Amino acid sequence: MLVNQTLWSPNISAASRNLNSVLGFVVHATASGAPALNIAKYFANPDNEVSTHYVIGKDGFCIQCVPLNRVAWAIGASHVAGINNTSTVSAELCNLNDGVDPFPAVQVKKLADVIKAVRRVCPNLPLTRIFEHADTSVQGKSDMRANFPIERLLWYILVPTWVPFPGKAAAYKLFPPWAKHEADLFNT
Repeated sequence: MLVNQTLWSPNISAASRNLNSVLGFVVHATASGAPALNIAKYFANPDNEVSTHYVIGKDGFCIQCVPLNRVAWAIGASHVAGINNTSTVSAELCNLNDGVDPFPAVQVKKLADVIKAVRRVCPNLPLTRIFEHADTSVQGKSDMRANFPIERLLWYILVPTWVPFPGKAAAYKLFPPWAKHEADLFNT
């Protein structure tokens, strides 16, 4: 099951959007030790004026907060051309975002599954447009930190599920050039 629960946020666009307009996927860290349900409840509060499409807990528990055909209030102002709230899907990963707190394999696998599912219904979302929030933000956001396992995420997206992750360095060597470039961007 991709989504374990829904807890809809009121902090969304009034109008629906065409899924052909989705051009990017933005990965966030919650900067909190709270479980996914607590984070989703935060997004469900209209006073907070922020939202995301998905919240993924360390245990892989996934809560959808915004339907894909609606715009989440997730990334704010962006300096990447064509990438903004209206053209992206966002996922929050429960993590302290301190560069030390690990991202468990089950959490990264769920994120990969979410990205693959979103790409099935958003035909203009290329894998080369997966961003960490820090890459898009003009407000100095720091998520994701260098300890985010981008190689594991790309492996789970690109390789059949029955093939085990061989480790960061081995996976990187097997990636096509565009995936190496994406991993390099996340690791800088």
